[in-house]
Amino acid sequence: MYETFSERGGGIASYKILLKTLATQFPEDHYYIVSLDSSELVSLGELGNVTVVKIKPGLHKELARFRLEAAGLRRIAKAHEVDVIWSTNVGPYLRTGIPQVMSVINAFQIYPWSVTRHHPDNRFHVAALRWFFRRSLARCDAALVETSLMGEYLSRVKGAPARIAVIPKAVESLDDFPPAPLPERIVQLFQSGLGKDTFTFLYVATPEPHKNHKILLPAVQRLGSLGLQARLALTVTADQLFRIGGRLARQLVENGYILPLGWVPKENLRAVYDACQACVMPSVLESLSSAHLEAMHWGRPQICADLPYAHDLCGEAAAYAAAENPSQWAAQMQRMLCDAPLRSALVKAGCERMKDYPATWKEVARRVRAFLAEVAGLAEVPGNKSPLPLGEG
Repeated sequence: MYETFSERGGGIASYKILLKTLATQFPEDHYYIVSLDSSELVSLGELGNVTVVKIKPGLHKELARFRLEAAGLRRIAKAHEVDVIWSTNVGPYLRTGIPQVMSVINAFQIYPWSVTRHHPDNRFHVAALRWFFRRSLARCDAALVETSLMGEYLSRVKGAPARIAVIPKAVESLDDFPPAPLPERIVQLFQSGLGKDTFTFLYVATPEPHKNHKILLPAVQRLGSLGLQARLALTVTADQLFRIGGRLARQLVENGYILPLGWVPKENLRAVYDACQACVMPSVLESLSSAHLEAMHWGRPQICADLPYAHDLCGEAAAYAAAENPSQWAAQMQRMLCDAPLRSALVKAGCERMKDYPATWKEVARRVRAFLAEVAGLAEVPGNKSPLPLGEG
């Protein structure tokens, strides 16, 4: 049984692909998904071996979460006689008598307290979320993370289970769904303003504060003042961007230096990357960002925040700029624009780097299923590749 209170976004989109792959690759298994009735995961109930248990949030989502994790999830699990309970970021607050596994993908929960200044909620709310996370983590038999760095942070949390497996995500392939062409509204954006032949940087990220969009605005302004034919495409709406950057953001959009694409569905992402020449990734913290992997997988050079998580993900396959220094971002973007050999070298390094990550979601599903089965005390499916314990991947 898998449960989450996330409704939509990049993380839940990836888990939707993983759960669908698990269900189709292992038709002999039955998967119960416990989620909000507004979640993207509800549509997985169309699969023959998936049952979706819908939770209505009522007047307050956090109260609904508390009731579920305190007692409701145990009741649902017992009623369906599940073999393992698998949660993301927060799980049951009490032992259920059933093996419990938690996927930890929210860096705010395990990074040092100082990073919480980037969280959109107040410190009290964040402190409460971290407390409930730790309470449920201490009741788990095992945990899943996507990078060794996240595993190291998790292992330092008091009460964390000793068994932590590192299983990275994959980038979508033709096995998952065929890539779709760009929607007409996005085609028109790329053809407007400075024109479709303009060198275009891309940042695929939702508009949360830790994604650090604001640092890119003065950098793009600097490129324009130098007379460089360069622009930036963002997967946020114009209104979201204006709330982040105010008057400067509005001016850059009006002058064609920033293209606010809005949310881009997974099936359209490949076409968006193909329409751009390079990527920027200024986020100040991540678990395993799909955007970093997508850039390397789809052959786009990238500039990343000069932070440990980005070096852990990309190594030599990226250029780096100080996360809070717009002048460095402008300088690196200018360098990327003007230095074709650099772009080629980063693309080549990115292709090599991607060999360290699962090639397909089928591989991820096999490893996750093997780990869950092992924790549940069930026999491993023949031919499965076991996940790597922390420290061995």
